Amino acid sequence: MRYMVDPVPGRVIIITEVPGPYTNSLCFDGTSLWTGDYQNYVTYKLKIWDDEQFKTDNESRSRVTYTYTVDNYGPGTVKEMDIYLAIPVDRVNQTIVDKISYSPEYTSIVTDQWGKQSARYHLCNLKPRESQSLQPTPAK
Repeated sequence: MRYMVDPVPGRVIIITEVPGPYTNSLCFDGTSLWTGDYQNYVTYKLKIWDDEQFKTDNESRSRVTYTYTVDNYGPGTVKEMDIYLAIPVDRVNQTIVDKISYSPEYTSIVTDQWGKQSARYHLCNLKPRESQSLQPTPAK
């Protein structure tokens, strides 16, 4: 793999595959990008532009349990509170394969100005030294 990095913030801009096992050089001749493999003694012309924006590989499946806990350390009762947990959706780097269950069930679903949805929990009367845990998990 070759990485193009913006040196100021240190962000990776592009990750590209290289054709050989031991590529150690890059050269741009004004038109094409080339790399050399020192084990195979081969020079490769690299693709520098295509319509592929994302590539996924090394697919894996994970079951994620997320727990959000509210603790009231006192001294008084928390009369009301709203908590918002983002509802996961499919993205270029993830696919939600199971329905998400919520325990306890959320109060409502709210949508922000960009169309992103969150589960809204409205909690009342959390007494001192009490906790409330919220847990969205994939359905079994």
